[in-house]
Amino acid sequence: YPLCALAVSDERPVSTQSTWGKKFDSSKDRGEEFQFTIGQGQVIKGWDEGFMAMKIGERAVLRCREDYAYGENGSPPNIPPKATLDFVCELLDVVEFETIYDCDNIMFKEITAGSYKSVKESGKCNVTWSARYGSKTGPVYAEGKDEEIYVPYDDEFDNRGTIEEYPFCRAFYKCLTSKTAENAEHMFKVQQSEDWTYTKEQCEKYGFSPSETIFYTMAVSSVDNPKQSWELKKEEKVEAATVLKDKANGFFKKTEARAGPKRLVQGRR
Repeated sequence: YPLCALAVSDERPVSTQSTWGKKFDSSKDRGEEFQFTIGQGQVIKGWDEGFMAMKIGERAVLRCREDYAYGENGSPPNIPPKATLDFVCELLDVVEFETIYDCDNIMFKEITAGSYKSVKESGKCNVTWSARYGSKTGPVYAEGKDEEIYVPYDDEFDNRGTIEEYPFCRAFYKCLTSKTAENAEHMFKVQQSEDWTYTKEQCEKYGFSPSETIFYTMAVSSVDNPKQSWELKKEEKVEAATVLKDKANGFFKKTEARAGPKRLVQGRR
């Protein structure tokens, strides 16, 4: 899988020998950082291979021969034919995970691409998974092998990290519905908060602090989603609507029960 690298160049001089030549570009002069994805051909070969050998915070000169730069023809008007280029670079950061568009607490990276069949709310899937804390290679505190998991609606959590009706935290299910698919494998990086993961007491039970980052690895082997409305026959639509109505009523009653004492106290004040 590709990694995204941020690099800033002090100067990009052309050099046909071992001495500095004419500067033809500089992101530092523009006050900009340059970002690209390694191994995707977005930059010259010398950058793709050179940055892979660097560490975060390292400054280096990447000397790129013509076959690792712009070739026999160069890149007129600034880069002549068969030019060896020297790049003074600093690796600022490596971005391994991408943010999920509707949740700032969770980031992901794809390990293995799967089918088009993604996991949906109110569906079931079989998942081999592990949960670590601290780092992506940290201690495993929970795991499952080809486990059948029902995926609830996110609204059922009512902005709480865990509820007694379901065995996993809200973030676990969000990971499943955000990016996973049949025959795919992903890793997720979860920043803890009580509305997505665990309370302080639950963290102590698992043996880590609330400030620890959680890493899930999820490999989905099968997906069984509920039929969409246009796939249902008339009698199936009535049955499905009844099930959803009962679920919604139960959710509403639980929400009112939790809010009731608070509203009563406010009323007395």
